[in-house]
Amino acid sequence: MLALLWMIYLMGISAIMFTRLSAGLSVSPSISRPASREMLVLASVGIGILYPLVRVSQRSARRPIASALRDALVLLVPLQAVLWPQLLIVLGGWNIDVVLALVAHFAAWTLVAAGLVATAQVVIERDRGAHRSLRRAIAMFAILAAMLIAPVLELTTLRGAAAGIRDANPGLMLSPITGVMEITRDRSATGVAASVGPLHFRLIAGIGCVGVALILLASAWNGVTNRGGPGRR
Repeated sequence: MLALLWMIYLMGISAIMFTRLSAGLSVSPSISRPASREMLVLASVGIGILYPLVRVSQRSARRPIASALRDALVLLVPLQAVLWPQLLIVLGGWNIDVVLALVAHFAAWTLVAAGLVATAQVVIERDRGAHRSLRRAIAMFAILAAMLIAPVLELTTLRGAAAGIRDANPGLMLSPITGVMEITRDRSATGVAASVGPLHFRLIAGIGCVGVALILLASAWNGVTNRGGPGRR
């Protein structure tokens, strides 16, 4: 069911992009790039917010870690059909480094989302699921905070405003949504439509490590709960 809904979502946001393209008299980068950027932002909303909130609102999986990893695969594979065509000039027209950064960015944040879901499900089902509704609500709030707090702080403090046009803004990279905007930010003054540097990839790698750590934490916590919980089978 997740695969079906995700495919429908991707087709929907792709249709929105092509609707934007058809509104112009001709396809040009000034029209195609903003449309592609909007589509990728909507895809990041699906990965970072819609998927984890929907999963946490459902009944927890019997094997939360395996389920979360399977979800990550289901989300990432169809997403490639949206990301790699951004090399085409009629869409994003970005260079290979930018597209690779987008692929890595989505992979890293998918791991984080899957890790948050797995951790949340383990916490929700502790002590035979006592206070399950309260824990579920707290988990959903925590997921929203994890996805949005960094860019909110950045936009209120503007600490990254001094970053040069070639530099990454860490506050924006620490969210799946604003990270897409940062990676595809207009850098035409440098001679290219968009560009990424080593700091972008280091931040993406760090985010991926956080995702792996969350999954390992959920696995360890789930193992302790299964061994120590009374009456568990």
